[in-house]
Amino acid sequence: MSPYRRFSKAALLSLIDVFKESYTYHSGALTYHFLLSMAPLTVILINLLGFLPLIELSRIEETIDQIFPQYTNKVIHEILEVQKRSKETSAIALGLSYFFSVGFIRYLGKAFSFVSEGELTERRELFYWVFMPAFLLGLVLIISSSFFLSIYLKLVVPKNYSVIIDLSYVLPGTLTLFALYRSFIRGSFSILKLLAISAYVSFLMFASQLGFTWYIANVFKGSLLYGSLTTIIISLLWINLIFLTLLYGARLIYRLRREP
Repeated sequence: MSPYRRFSKAALLSLIDVFKESYTYHSGALTYHFLLSMAPLTVILINLLGFLPLIELSRIEETIDQIFPQYTNKVIHEILEVQKRSKETSAIALGLSYFFSVGFIRYLGKAFSFVSEGELTERRELFYWVFMPAFLLGLVLIISSSFFLSIYLKLVVPKNYSVIIDLSYVLPGTLTLFALYRSFIRGSFSILKLLAISAYVSFLMFASQLGFTWYIANVFKGSLLYGSLTTIIISLLWINLIFLTLLYGARLIYRLRREP
């Protein structure tokens, strides 16, 4: 059997496994842990917005005065208090985000071990506490590199070939997934196969992102109230789908190892 047919067969069987087994339970749990780790980071970003020159307190005051004139002074007072404690709240939020992120990676190892039947294994506790900051640093470097790559492509590639620019985002996703899967794989595994799996899963995630973006651009604008509520639900479903695709890739690693 050719490598392409072997990969296609393993991909199809893995997809069937996703629907047969309780992978949605693990993807839902990963979504929950991910949101726990992201919530404190939101506090940090809000505090950082106060240092941007484009954000003026006077404009915020005018907006609040138009909506809630009787509470303007109280709201501005609370904003000023938050600004005074921005360093403390950012430090606490950073610590909480790191703690929950470690829990997220730890559960990711358990989910990988379950869907791959031990081909991707859980690691020792020290791995999670050390791997987490290293992984985040690598992720920042990859995202930064992809950002500059996309800018370069926009300058040199004609607008008619904008799809090439869009597909360039698959590359950082491939590198991130490759590093993530490789960190949990037990024993040796072909680098080419792992790169192929990572690229395949990254493309699926990219396709789901296009679907989500299309919804935001075409459906969200239809209703301010119901569109907003639906967008929150769709966003959660989209994050869940991302993690389900991630687990699908782990199952694919198992299938390719078991295939003769």
